[in-house]
Amino acid sequence: MAIRFRSIRPPTSWREALLVGAVASAVYPLVAIGFALAVGQDLRFSGGFLTGYPTTVGFTLGTVGMPVVLWLRFGYRGPIALMSLVLVFLTFVAPLVAPGRGDAPAFALAIYWAPFYLVLYGVSAGVEFCYRRWRTDPAD
Repeated sequence: MAIRFRSIRPPTSWREALLVGAVASAVYPLVAIGFALAVGQDLRFSGGFLTGYPTTVGFTLGTVGMPVVLWLRFGYRGPIALMSLVLVFLTFVAPLVAPGRGDAPAFALAIYWAPFYLVLYGVSAGVEFCYRRWRTDPAD
């Protein structure tokens, strides 16, 4: 007898999932900036905040937005768990590890490593998909 995993709620629409993912991607840089200011670091924006912020949001779509979309649309929890670890590291650990370097550690890891995170999220979602399919196989 196989154990069937049931979602606690039905999947959301693509539109809603993409909107929530975009909002989460827009909020993350603000949280990182707020924490950097709270620990007393000097923030430096090359080209100004208004030109750097949209670029950062664009890249954090891969770091933050994609796992949110996978979770809301398909119910995959693995990418959200990985994202949580990444966010804790980027937001709270990186600024403390490299004090005096401003916001560079957190934003560099969020921006430059976004393709790597997308691969990790894809592998995690694939493993979770295969595991769920294996656990709910009707042949048992």
